[in-house]
Amino acid sequence: MDRTEKTAPGVDVKKIVGGLRSRIVGNGMEDPEKLLAHPKNWRTHSPDQAAAVERLLQEVGWVSPVVVNKKTGRIIDGHLRVALAKKRNEKKIPVVYVSLSEKEEDLVLTMLDPPCTRCQARPAPESGR
Repeated sequence: MDRTEKTAPGVDVKKIVGGLRSRIVGNGMEDPEKLLAHPKNWRTHSPDQAAAVERLLQEVGWVSPVVVNKKTGRIIDGHLRVALAKKRNEKKIPVVYVSLSEKEEDLVLTMLDPPCTRCQARPAPESGR
């Protein structure tokens, strides 16, 4: 896989970040055809969800990279976006690389959810205030 990595000069992404380890080891642009779908990915998307994501990508473009485990080459987050990129014959898409063992990869795949799949909406502010 052609992995063009970019990090800020002099930044060691493996150092402690805010008391937690950063598992991010780089980012770049990747051919979606070369990315490996995770065989344990349990998420599915309805046709309506896929259409909504596709419309968003067409209108706004890429704002969130696909997460790929550098050690295995497997997608951790972004399976639908990769499938849509393949459908559109995109040559390169944004990715962020993480470094995880296979056990850690399975845990992250199980627990990582896109934002707001479990969140609740805040009450609307009262008008006139």
